[in-house]
Amino acid sequence: MSPDDPPKASESLDLDLAFVTPIWRILEQAPIPFAVTRGPTHTLVFANTAFRAVPGLIAAPKPGRDIADIFEPTAAARLIVFLDRTAREGAGLRDRFIGSLEFGSRPWNCTVWPLLLDSTPPRGLVIELSMATHTEVAQSLQREVAERLLLSAL
Repeated sequence: MSPDDPPKASESLDLDLAFVTPIWRILEQAPIPFAVTRGPTHTLVFANTAFRAVPGLIAAPKPGRDIADIFEPTAAARLIVFLDRTAREGAGLRDRFIGSLEFGSRPWNCTVWPLLLDSTPPRGLVIELSMATHTEVAQSLQREVAERLLLSAL
């Protein structure tokens, strides 16, 4: 798939090409990992070159594959929480901490926004992945400790 060619119908899972092509052309050039999903199982419609190169993926991010099938199960579960929330509420979530994508690797954040166009519910979701900063990791650990303290107090 080259940046100049729009995805084929089979690659876009019969999603309206008028919907996929403009987004695809922009996101394919991005140096940041981007993917587009659709449906309740978050079936992958598109993944740019940077997304396909993300360390820790357990399967190739190909169109038609559910997002849960390409990440390690615990990382997939954390990501799916944000995808489900965005799909349900129709509002984007920015820089949400999802942790390591594989054991011992650097932690990641995700940003998810709905592709609303003229439809509700969203016609798809856009996922952006970025490495978490030291501050975000520290805040996540503080939240985790606070949650454990609250649970132990019950």
